[in-house]
Amino acid sequence: MKLCSHPSGLGYPGLLLLAGLLLWILAAWPLPRLFSEVIPHTNLNPEQQTVQPIVPGDHLQLLYRFWLGLDALTGHSPWFHNIYEFNLGDDAARVQPYLYYLPFSLVYMAVAPWAGHAAGWNASGLASILLAITGLGLLARRFAREPGAGLWATLLAASFPYAWITLFTGSPTGFAMAFPPWLFYGLDRAIRDRAIRGSVLAGLALFCAYSSDLHVAFFSFLAAPFFALLSLGRAYPDPRRWPGAIRSILLPLLPCLVLGATTIAISTLLNRQLSGSVMGAGRSLAEMASYSPPARGLISTARSGMANHVYFGIPLFILLVALPAIAGLFRDRHVPADPTFRRDWAVVGLLAAAVTVVVLLALGIHGPGEGLPVRLIRRIVPKYAMIRQTVKIYCLMPALLSPLLGLLISRLLADARRSAWGLGAAGLVLGLSLWTVGNFLAQTTPGFSRLPHRNSAYAAVAADDQANAGRPPHALAIPLWPGDSHWSSLYEYGVMLSRVRLVNGYTPAVPAGYLENVFLPYASLNQGHATGEQLDGLLALGVRHLIVHAGAFPEKVSPFPAAATLRALVSHPRLALIADDGLNFAFRILPQHPVEHTPHANWAGALYAAARHWSWEPPLLLPEGQTAPLLLRSPVAPAPNRRFLLRLAHGSAQPLLIAPSGQGSSAITHPVPNHPDWLQADMPGPTGGQAHAYSGPVTLQHALLVAGDLPAPDPDGSIHISPALLFHTGHCTPGQDDVTFDPATVPARCVLYGPNLPFPPGVYDITFSCSLPSGAPEHEPLGIFRLLTLPGPRLVAEAAFDSTTAAITFPAVTVGAEPLRFEFHYTAQAPVVLRAIHLVPSRLQLVPAS
Repeated sequence: MKLCSHPSGLGYPGLLLLAGLLLWILAAWPLPRLFSEVIPHTNLNPEQQTVQPIVPGDHLQLLYRFWLGLDALTGHSPWFHNIYEFNLGDDAARVQPYLYYLPFSLVYMAVAPWAGHAAGWNASGLASILLAITGLGLLARRFAREPGAGLWATLLAASFPYAWITLFTGSPTGFAMAFPPWLFYGLDRAIRDRAIRGSVLAGLALFCAYSSDLHVAFFSFLAAPFFALLSLGRAYPDPRRWPGAIRSILLPLLPCLVLGATTIAISTLLNRQLSGSVMGAGRSLAEMASYSPPARGLISTARSGMANHVYFGIPLFILLVALPAIAGLFRDRHVPADPTFRRDWAVVGLLAAAVTVVVLLALGIHGPGEGLPVRLIRRIVPKYAMIRQTVKIYCLMPALLSPLLGLLISRLLADARRSAWGLGAAGLVLGLSLWTVGNFLAQTTPGFSRLPHRNSAYAAVAADDQANAGRPPHALAIPLWPGDSHWSSLYEYGVMLSRVRLVNGYTPAVPAGYLENVFLPYASLNQGHATGEQLDGLLALGVRHLIVHAGAFPEKVSPFPAAATLRALVSHPRLALIADDGLNFAFRILPQHPVEHTPHANWAGALYAAARHWSWEPPLLLPEGQTAPLLLRSPVAPAPNRRFLLRLAHGSAQPLLIAPSGQGSSAITHPVPNHPDWLQADMPGPTGGQAHAYSGPVTLQHALLVAGDLPAPDPDGSIHISPALLFHTGHCTPGQDDVTFDPATVPARCVLYGPNLPFPPGVYDITFSCSLPSGAPEHEPLGIFRLLTLPGPRLVAEAAFDSTTAAITFPAVTVGAEPLRFEFHYTAQAPVVLRAIHLVPSRLQLVPAS
């Protein structure tokens, strides 16, 4: 009985490619349908939307690196240079010697110019899957004695979650995992068949692994001796023959040795640059520990970040135990085991031991003995201390599973031919295998990022001939990050659309001097504070523009919303707003001497929504002479009426605010008009202060860092809140109160909140006014408005609205001393314009309960 055969005319490689395509369709759906529009950005999508507007992350960084190769190929930038990031005015100094992630960038370069960036990226990902499954299949067939066993083992190994996790998150490891199977396959052919072509293939696998991902290359070099010895043992079971055998295979192995040595030489030459970065000293044990996945991740299907990366799965554990057990059960003990049988089981034992070692090292500090295996290998193996994510060694796992499963399934199929019981066992293992593949694929639910075709701010900078005057466009992107933040990948995509040079950028290995020369001197620009000295310094570097990404402004950037930064920049006499699409803004830096330009409209209100809060439950009691810190991680730039608000328990003495060091100026607390439960005091210093009980015990309940004016009533008693001045990710224009949320650019989530400030106590009708474009789908849920109080936050009221609703009103809301927080949770089903938020004294008469 022949259990498996290959379709005529297709052949084994064709069958592997077809299986790889089907596996990719299953794992990546709906990517095949949106091939030229979106790219994956996560393996575990927690959002309501499968497809979101552009999302920052490593996927954009690697896409940018692919594009740099295309940019050099088309003559727009020099080879081995990254002139568009961390550029201080000298293109020649931006040497960045790397091999453009070949060969996958070649696929991108072939597809992207005519089909777009998304299609080029997705074609590269598909190519990596097809290359990997072909290598796994050829490798499995070298070990499997049954034709169907090779394909069976290949599908199991190719489904292993870590390959898909790294591919969907945009890690180069996901692409480069295609090469360890080819390395093992090539070495096996060179040693057992003495085939020069196998040696060349193994050497090319090492080189391509290096050009694609340093982690995969490093672990491939470490694993190559094991692979070679395994093949040598299969070819020459008697160790006494090894000396002669090694001499006989040196010539066939020569191409691999030469290519491997060449790869090491190139790596040594090109990676000298790393010694001048923040990574030059390697990774500390503490840093490695923070990236070590917990052991529960081996079998847990819970979505818990790094733990998912180390997933091995109960089904695979059961399968690897069941296959040897079944083979032992069906073995005829009356027939002596032949040498081939013993040799196969020795190979199974070695491969199983290698899989175990990989798992233990992947766990990092969470391995046995508090990470004893990884701590030992860091001492023994040079450069292992450079590894931060210990789970990266999982790049070897499919290449180990493929031959291991090939051998075990071959034995199973041989037993299935001999008896009905064996056939039943094969059916059982087939069911286990289907469970394993389904379990593996269930570990990834990819989310996708839509790539826009234009960024107005970058396009305006590139086209600003008045400022550029024939020179390459050069800008600073805001928010300004320390250099290794994934948010900066949005800037890289803007560069791809415009070829604007940036003084900042995104890289895991931040250039030496960047923090001291760029980030720290210009960090205040994140809060809109620009001095003449800063602007002159930027002009001296050749930087003639600022680009503000207002839609990528997390709270850690500034204690105030992006609108506060925009308001300050728009009002600056040396900055001219030249582009505004509501999310991205471009400013031209004007020279020191006055230059006439038409001022842009700006927000007149002085509201500053607040992001920095301290709260204590129960209230914090400070005995006389004691202090409580009110500290900030980074300095707060000058802002109008920058101060602390404090809420004390009844009977508390008033504190004194002193500088963080205990020295310097102190601030006395004093009442806040219309807010009888609050006190205010000036900030003692840019990094905060300390509440000091100097005249008696102080009991703290709540503290806020604020600026500008608190919400106050108009002459008619109503309070108007401009949505544009709150924290949001929508479109807004300086001088206009409304915020527009568009599904094309704004994801489904909480997209607006604030102001997180106290309001004058009273009873109010609170109204959210909005408008919808014509043609909006009727009765489609468009969002939820929520009213909350801080700290907590504690929900007071919420209401959903659809296309039939122009306003949502919460009647007769009693507002006390607690700060109010308004939220809008957007469904991204249709565009929504939030016009205003009004608090009007309620006309309802509240009657006490009898």
